[in-house]
Amino acid sequence: MPQRFDFHRLDLLCFGVAVLLNLLLIGVFICRGRSWGRGEYILGLVAVAMVLPLLLVVWHNLVAKREWWSFILPLPMIGFLLLEFILDDLANINFRASGFLLLYIIIYYLGLFGLIGYSFLLGKIYGWIMLVVSSLLPQTVVKQRKTAILMLRTIQPGRRFEFLCETGTATGSWFKNRIDLG
Repeated sequence: MPQRFDFHRLDLLCFGVAVLLNLLLIGVFICRGRSWGRGEYILGLVAVAMVLPLLLVVWHNLVAKREWWSFILPLPMIGFLLLEFILDDLANINFRASGFLLLYIIIYYLGLFGLIGYSFLLGKIYGWIMLVVSSLLPQTVVKQRKTAILMLRTIQPGRRFEFLCETGTATGSWFKNRIDLG
């Protein structure tokens, strides 16, 4: 008699990847804050490589015709990781110093929320663990960078926003982004 596929293990794989991804990104920001370029690069590559097990999870869930959430919820994080790889590693574009930064951050948080949702559907304890681990990244960014806060202020009411964010340079230079909304 053939063995049935253990989807609980597959769901645990997705949860484990989500937690590991958060820990890797915390490491990236710590390395960036301390100007450890090689460590930041290696941890970033390992983080981007987490797209492979996430693709495996989506593929198995899709082929098995599981519930929609089992293959939809990981997709935004897969998109974020692929975008990260394409922009950082293939195209070598400094998109963090452009108007695309806000879109990049939005895609990241959509992916994070998807993985948090997946974790909660696995079980409450997994969801709460994922929430706690996910809350560590913004705290690390603020503690390491001390200025990693996006300051939004209205330039023209309802039309344009401007935000300032410190770049990763040792000099602590600032760049300004403007986004037209209308």
